[in-house]
Amino acid sequence: MTVTADPGRPGGRARGTARRQRGGRLRCFLRLALPFFLRPAGRAAALKFTLAFGLAIAAVWIGFERNAWNQTFFGALERRDADAVFRATLDWIWLLALLVGVSVQRAYLERMVEIEWRTWLTRRLLDRWLGRGGLWRLESAGGIDNPDQRVAEDARLLSSLTVELTLRVLLDVVELGLYIGVLWYLSGTLALPLPGGGSLDLPGYMVIAAVLYAGIANLVAHRLGRPLAGLAARQQHREADFRFGLARLRDAAAEVVLLGGGRREAGLAAGRFDAVRRNALDLARRHRIYAL
Repeated sequence: MTVTADPGRPGGRARGTARRQRGGRLRCFLRLALPFFLRPAGRAAALKFTLAFGLAIAAVWIGFERNAWNQTFFGALERRDADAVFRATLDWIWLLALLVGVSVQRAYLERMVEIEWRTWLTRRLLDRWLGRGGLWRLESAGGIDNPDQRVAEDARLLSSLTVELTLRVLLDVVELGLYIGVLWYLSGTLALPLPGGGSLDLPGYMVIAAVLYAGIANLVAHRLGRPLAGLAARQQHREADFRFGLARLRDAAAEVVLLGGGRREAGLAAGRFDAVRRNALDLARRHRIYAL
């Protein structure tokens, strides 16, 4: 029998709201990403991203070669083979130079994709904010705080973190497949004795143990670190409010001095900074719990 959550119950409503929020965030992200990557400039950026991914795979291959080099080099040292040590040293220099070149070019391509996406996104946001009366409508409707920060900071974070995390996830999938193959080969078969006699052969037991360990560790990390996202977003809002208040004071410096409002404005600024401080302390405590 299948049991479904009752939408009228608090748990059902909460889960339904969470699903709608996730779906809304995904649709919002696609509206900010797909129009760019479907354009000619976006397709060129996608090609650069693909090249960066290829270079990342090359770095993984270099890592495997370094592991093989360790065995060769230390084996030569153990045998006191000077010629083999010299050849291994030359191989190390070649691998190091190759790794540096691959890493630098990969980082450059990543930055290029981020800059091009951010450029398109910033221009689009500015056009919607400042064009066709959008500035007045947004201020009249309310509900969106610090639109200047969303244009300047959020667009930067969206482009940089999306490119970085996407590349990291793809690379982790490749590394997972490679290392699972190596670990499966090294682990062999574990014979588990059965109560009634005989044994149960468990091939690749080290892979199973590693997957269980990683799954449990990631579940615990997710549960402990989940509040960090909300606290980090709130910290950005608090910092933006504090910066905006100080910038407004600078623009209205003459009026504040003439009207004698310095003490009042100082109190308001201190209150905004106190909100920054309280949230930063909450964030630091949560980071400490997560690190433990």
